[in-house]
Amino acid sequence: MPTDAPSVNRAFIKGVPPEESRFRVYYPALGSIVGNLLTLEFALRFFLHEILGEERQPSCKPVQLVRVCKGEWIPWNHLTNHSTLNRLIGEANKKLEELNRPERVDLSLVQLRDALAHGRVFSGVGPNGPYRLLKFSRPRKEDGMVQVEVSIELTEEWLQSQVHQTAEAFNKIETVRQSLHPE
Repeated sequence: MPTDAPSVNRAFIKGVPPEESRFRVYYPALGSIVGNLLTLEFALRFFLHEILGEERQPSCKPVQLVRVCKGEWIPWNHLTNHSTLNRLIGEANKKLEELNRPERVDLSLVQLRDALAHGRVFSGVGPNGPYRLLKFSRPRKEDGMVQVEVSIELTEEWLQSQVHQTAEAFNKIETVRQSLHPE
């Protein structure tokens, strides 16, 4: 086995499953960050859907998303479109500016989400870390080389700061939405 193989895999091959390594400390924080990012994306979609009045447009009959079935055709709107997190944050920040609201969602959350979705976690030392989140570019056509786009040591402090930042972003959007559309 190559010496640069991820140590969690080496630990597992040696009979130490990842959940018994120090990485188990990071599972709850990583789960919180991913959960917060998913919640933020839906909150942005819901905010834009409401602020743009999409549910009141003739082509957008109300749909109970919890009851839709595979193969069903439903209206295209901010709840159902393929907008990226980058685009959603941009649209929401623009609307917040138009509403003269001070709140903004930090675009760096897109890089965090992309790193978690497309990156890899490595530890060259052993199953007890330290762990590093790495994300690589697509290879260059001329030589096949890739660029390191993200290289972050996954310390408990970093993880907690990301849990806080992602939760704070959701809270900003939800606070504005509730102030504009009290229910």
